[in-house]
Amino acid sequence: MQPAVVIESSDGVRIPVTLAAARHSDLLNSMLEQSGGSLEDCIPIPHRHEDLQRVVGWLEQHRNDEPFVRPTRITLVPPKIELDEWEIKFFTMQSNSSAHRDSLFTTARIAVFMGIESLIMRTGLFVAETLKEMKNDDDVRQFLGVPDDLTDDEKKEIELKMAFLDPSVSC
Repeated sequence: MQPAVVIESSDGVRIPVTLAAARHSDLLNSMLEQSGGSLEDCIPIPHRHEDLQRVVGWLEQHRNDEPFVRPTRITLVPPKIELDEWEIKFFTMQSNSSAHRDSLFTTARIAVFMGIESLIMRTGLFVAETLKEMKNDDDVRQFLGVPDDLTDDEKKEIELKMAFLDPSVSC
């Protein structure tokens, strides 16, 4: 693999990225365009190399895909996105425990920083699908890492106020 771009993590590790993969990142693509197509210096990215390796792995997996093009006008129909088997495994490996969940959200933050629209959208889709499958608020809280700071009385009050949303609840 002949790297076109080398990114450097906050802990000093240099990671090569092919030109085809770099085209999926607005940040890398913009820097390549400004430099005339090749960069001699490393691009510093303020994240640990383990986290950057995951994102570069995703970029390399999708290097032959068409880069996502943001619509030029607002549309009511969002683009159809489906996760393939590799992506489901990629995201699932990052969400099985709280440490892995943190890596999932770190992947999303890096995707936003680097302007990787496809990865942003696919991470969001995975999180949305995961939350949709959860059966109760405790599972959602645990997945999102949100502490349960409501008292039993506050929970009961919320249940009463929201009872109209669930026809099976009788007050």
